[in-house]
Parts: sequence; C-alpha cells; structure tokens
Amino acid sequence: MSLYGDSFTEGAGVDSEHAWSNTLSKLLHCRVANFGVSGYGTDQAYLRFLDNLSDQAKVVILGFLSENLMRNVNQLRNLISTSTECLLKPRFVLNEQGKLTLVPLPQVTKTEYNTLLENPGRILTQEFFLPGGPSGYQRMAFPYTWRIFRAFPLLWRTLLRHRPIYFDFYQPGHPSQAVQVTLGIMKEFCRQARERDKQPLILIIPTHFDILEYRRSGKWVYQPLLDLLAPNNLEFVDAGPKFVNYLGDAGVATLYSPETQNHLNEKGNWLLARIVYAHLMQQEFQGGKSGKIGANGGTSPLSPDPFPE
Repeated sequence: MSLYGDSFTEGAGVDSEHAWSNTLSKLLHCRVANFGVSGYGTDQAYLRFLDNLSDQAKVVILGFLSENLMRNVNQLRNLISTSTECLLKPRFVLNEQGKLTLVPLPQVTKTEYNTLLENPGRILTQEFFLPGGPSGYQRMAFPYTWRIFRAFPLLWRTLLRHRPIYFDFYQPGHPSQAVQVTLGIMKEFCRQARERDKQPLILIIPTHFDILEYRRSGKWVYQPLLDLLAPNNLEFVDAGPKFVNYLGDAGVATLYSPETQNHLNEKGNWLLARIVYAHLMQQEFQGGKSGKIGANGGTSPLSPDPFPE
C-alpha cells in the first residue's frame, strides 16, 4: 500500500513511530509506503504518483486535507502561506471542454525573477491569487515586493470574519473552480491507478476548523466535493464523521495539536489509521475481504483506545 498527499498524509507533528501510516502498517501486517510531502497540493501529490513508476503497491491512497483545494488553484505558495523562499508550483486548469490540463512549474530566470516581483501576472498566468484579481488580494506597494508575501492576507481575512477563507472556495459558482479542479485531479489519480492495476482510495481529512463548523451548523464545509465523488465512481472515506463521533463533547485539541500548526497529534494519527483500516476491511479492497495485504482477522477497527482518559 502507498500514500500520497500533504503533511497530514505524511504525519507531520508526530514522530514516525506514531504517524498514522505506521499504525496502519501494523494493523494490516504489510508495508505502507508514505509519499506524503509537507506543503503539497493535491495536484503535486498526484504528479508524484504519476512519476513514481516504481511504486508496486496494489492499493494507493490519495490524502486530501479540506483546505488544500486552495493550493490546487495556486502557482506561488507564498501568496497563501509564509515562507522565506520563493515557492513556485505547477497546477492544473480545466480547458473549455472541461478536461484537466497541466500548467507546468514556472521556470524563472534571474531576469524573470525581478518580473515576478514587480508584475507576477506576466509569469503566473494561471495564478488565482494575483493581487487585484477575483481572490480579493490587493497590491500593497509599488514596485511589487516580498512584503505582499509576508502580509498574510488570508490570515487577516480569517481573523476579521472568524472563519477560514477556504470555506468560500466550496461555494457553488466560486470563480476559482477549485472544487471542479480538485475533482478532476482525483478522477485522474483514480483513472491512472486503475490503469496500473491498482485500487485507488480518496481519504478526506478534516481540519479542526471543519470540526468546529460542523458542530455549529451540522454541515461539512467540504460537502459539495463529497457529493461529486460517488457519482464519478471514486471510492472515498471521509474521516470527519468518525472524528466527531470519537470526540463527543471533547475539544478539538484531543486530536489536533496547536503546537504543530494544528496537525493531528498521536491520538489523531491513531484514529485516522483505524478509520482507514476499518474502511479497507469493510470494502472489497485487496487486503480487506480478499485478505491479500495481511488482514489480521477480527480486530475491532475502532478499539481498543490506547489513549484512555
């Protein structure tokens, strides 16, 4: 089995022993290769899978953190998070026929680097977060400088509105087409996996904000994306409901750690592994009912809890 995704897939915030991939490996009695990379968008995770022709796993999981649909419409990471480096990335767009099309990683020369700072739109032709564009970003100074990258526009909007800005990207008709692009990436991941004789699974991982919003409204922010997965024949498991059930009235810090930018803590990683394991055992996956990846026979998928109160 192999995993692709971002830092939540990677298991950032805990040591390798307590990463959910390691717990899942022990439950399945088989190797689980973790190809998650901190900071990756779903697009980059898919491209890593596409290039990894040596991956012999029969089951491949694409981890999706709910806020990452913003990364999927972004070419310059500095526009949505802070860094001391210039972090360029590829992305996908939908053409007029609705087909997913790759916009390669921008290759910036020294001369073009100055252009990137002064007039980023000339280099980043498919960047949704360009200042002055539909994202709401505004140019802070002229000439264009790194100050815009350090201004945390998303953070300020989050603080002012008391809700994460990525919530908006799930709204119908959002100009970014983030849901449609993300769905397209997931469809291609699953199609390529099946062509390679692998069984794909999409893993939906909620942020702590998603849990709080669900408690407030009774709705999942990312439901518009979920509603599109089954009709497109995409097998998925949503960890959100199991997280809510496990927490009960407990605070989100039971599963998420503020000290690690609200990544999953040891208990959160343990629970995520159990959720994925339970799904694999219940579905017709290789290693589930077919027993090809070391099903351990009869262990209750969500117990016992190694973290008693």
